[in-house]
Amino acid sequence: MAALPGIDPMPPVADRVLPWDGPVADTVATIGRARSDCGDTFVVHSGEDRYLFLFTPAGLGAIYAVPEAQASKSIADWKMLRRKLPDELFIGRLIPSGEPRSQLETQRLRLRCLRQLDRTEAVLSACGRDVEGPTDL
Repeated sequence: MAALPGIDPMPPVADRVLPWDGPVADTVATIGRARSDCGDTFVVHSGEDRYLFLFTPAGLGAIYAVPEAQASKSIADWKMLRRKLPDELFIGRLIPSGEPRSQLETQRLRLRCLRQLDRTEAVLSACGRDVEGPTDL
């Protein structure tokens, strides 16, 4: 495993399980408890990744000021989608180029993903599969 990039200053680490790491009854409540325990900025370790949670305008502004090459929203979105969606949706598509994207490009990609998710949900529902649409994109 490659070393994770540094976070400076390092916020508190919340000892929580995320849904893709183990059973979680209520993800929103789990994150809410972490926020109550750790404050408005904290980290959760998850497998080979580390998630930085920010709940303040200053924190969000600071993270969006970091260049894409240092903290890639595109790659973070890709990893999140890969964990939540069936593998067949990614065969031959939406492969991250490794090149930084602008915020506008990232928004366009996100909108394309959301449209594709809507179409996929409609097809799966028509086939009788129980589908829970994404609520946190």
